[in-house]
Amino acid sequence: MSTVADIEQAIEKLTPEQWIEIRRWMDRRTPVPVSAVTPMRPLPNFLARQKAVFGERVLEDSQTVLDNLRADRR
Repeated sequence: MSTVADIEQAIEKLTPEQWIEIRRWMDRRTPVPVSAVTPMRPLPNFLARQKAVFGERVLEDSQTVLDNLRADRR
């Protein structure tokens, strides 16, 4: 089920008193001006970092490594 549908169903189940209280909270809320929103920073280039650290080496699948380590502990 989608999150929007869950929210809509939860709102429908509210009693009138609960709805009035939520409405009061929303009316008191101070909206954030658009200019106050922090600009999104560029995402780091993980592939470039991986190549800088490991070069062109092909590494084992990490799940295989973890499975082998767990087997050694048994």
